[in-house]
Formats: sequence, structure tokens, C-alpha cells
Amino acid sequence: MNVTAPTASLGAIGRRHWRHFLPVWLLPVGMFLATFLPGFAEHANLYFWLLMVPAGAVAMYVANIPRRSGLVSTAQAAFWVIVIPVVIWAVAIFGLIGLGFALRAA
Repeated sequence: MNVTAPTASLGAIGRRHWRHFLPVWLLPVGMFLATFLPGFAEHANLYFWLLMVPAGAVAMYVANIPRRSGLVSTAQAAFWVIVIPVVIWAVAIFGLIGLGFALRAA
């Protein structure tokens, strides 16, 4: 167990453990893209419970491996596992809305 790791900067933690955090970073994009799967409108509940929930559970399990190992602090893990995916989701959704408005205005 690396005792000094929780005192490292957020950037150093991100560079060191990005492979663990990557699934949870890709989860918002995957959930957004899942809405374009065939039959999603008719079976949204089924897609949610059989596709998105298991994918989210696996992504969270993998992303929390450094925290469970004591390699990152709780605050650092919360930043990389909660804050960054929310930012990615916001950029994907609001970026698409902004793109729609830009294309409509042109």
C-alpha cells in the first residue's frame, strides 16, 4: 500500500489510475449512445435494467479499485469517479443542444 499516494495531486492520481477510471468516464457517453439503439423508445425500461445498470455497476466497481486498495483518498476518488463523469455528461448533452441551436441558426 502506497501511503503517499493520497497526498498526490489530482492530476498525478488521474494519470496513474486512468485505466481504472476510464470505464466510468465512458459510461455517460455509452448511456447517451444507447438511446439510439433500435427499439429504445419502446423498451427503455428493459435497456436501462439489462444494459445500463449492469454496465454502471461494473464501471463503478473497476473505478473504485484504487480507493479500496488505499491508493487514492476518498475525495480524490469522488472527483475522478463522480465529478468528471458528470462533466462529461454535461458536455455531451449541452454540447449537442448547443450544436443543434447553432445548426438551426445557420
